[in-house]
Amino acid sequence: MTFRRRAAPALMPASPEALYPVLAHGRRSEAPKELWSRQADVLRAYHRLGPEKRDVAIELPTGAGKTLVGCLIAEWRRRTNGERVAYVAPTRQLAGQAAAQARLCGVPTVDLTGHWRAWNPNEQVRFTQGEAVAFVTYSTVFNARPHISPQALVLDFTNSESPCVCRS
Repeated sequence: MTFRRRAAPALMPASPEALYPVLAHGRRSEAPKELWSRQADVLRAYHRLGPEKRDVAIELPTGAGKTLVGCLIAEWRRRTNGERVAYVAPTRQLAGQAAAQARLCGVPTVDLTGHWRAWNPNEQVRFTQGEAVAFVTYSTVFNARPHISPQALVLDFTNSESPCVCRS
């Protein structure tokens, strides 16, 4: 039997905005070098709300980087609160696109889309142990018998007026 060594604890950034430079070592070269000012402003506003604020809606225009903002909030909550965080998108394709952007920027991700029996067991364990953000569809979380139990959700409403909602 082989034992897996636990990774060193991740750095604890002071805010979701401060997380982006911390992710630089895991970021791919084609990822944005820095946040856009609008993204940084939204992340600062989210952080100022404090942990007691449970439901937060974030609205940005098309093309303003909502996905990256949502991914950074998800990863920040995972690291600082030790939460199991799921980024929830309307379709498998959109969940996959969001996961690809998160990986590009250095956020540890797992793909838990599709039927739960087809999930990679290692990825499910990584999510359950709080080692990665799960990217899922609404039906994965909001059905009669969900097979994951996230402690915080980032809801992507791609086709609505409030595209990103963070719930804990």
